[in-house]
Amino acid sequence: MKRYADGHQMLNIKHVAVRVQNSQEKIYILQTVRYPNVLGLSKMLGLSLAVCAGLCAACASAFAKLAMSGEEIALVCQSLEESVAMGTLMPNCSVVTTVLRGISFSLLFLFNAIMWTLFVKSLQLARSSLEATITNSSANLFFTAVIGYVVFGEALSLTWGLGSTFIILGLWMIHRGGRTKDEVKER
Repeated sequence: MKRYADGHQMLNIKHVAVRVQNSQEKIYILQTVRYPNVLGLSKMLGLSLAVCAGLCAACASAFAKLAMSGEEIALVCQSLEESVAMGTLMPNCSVVTTVLRGISFSLLFLFNAIMWTLFVKSLQLARSSLEATITNSSANLFFTAVIGYVVFGEALSLTWGLGSTFIILGLWMIHRGGRTKDEVKER
């Protein structure tokens, strides 16, 4: 991190390629990206990206469930078939189910790609890779539970609530323990 005369900071992230040839390591800097670090916002941006990556991972899990198990999609198709008036043309449910499963399969790959992009950026911007990883995993757990409850009607037990409380406490301790001396003095 570089501090300028006027007090603002820039966080420099270098994309580096390492090449080993004849037992000699050569490092090539591919690109340097500068992110403004105003009041520690780059750290918050890193954690926000980790939460968004967890949300994308939860969405990918939901689309995987829809793609691999045709039961939920078949129920949607049957309810559409019942609600559509008898005089209109409704395609066969097996065709609709196949198309919806294909769309779900495509969305599974899309959300996984977005998740990995956000997760890698969060690793670059967060205070530590441990913080980014645990934040991502925790967000994935919570969003998966919410999507499972809302979309698929899955029950959330008391054990799940107790476990998630411990995860929140652990995450809070990791965030609190990762502060530097300068950050503690500022508060």
